[in-house]
Amino acid sequence: MGQPPERRVELADDTVVGIFDLYLDWALKNRARATFDWYLVQLTAFAQTLPTNLTVSQLRPYHLQE
Repeated sequence: MGQPPERRVELADDTVVGIFDLYLDWALKNRARATFDWYLVQLTAFAQTLPTNLTVSQLRPYHLQE
């Protein structure tokens, strides 16, 4: 059997956009192309509303509500 995928636990210093990129990389390999395309549009639109270097630990509810 193969090794289980490595899990990264420390996300607090990762940028939100970086997390989006990691998810999109995964979605491209593991989901239908239409699903990937939908998430690409949604996450790109959301990312454009955030400061470029916003980290996960800096993310606050108002970033999601405004």
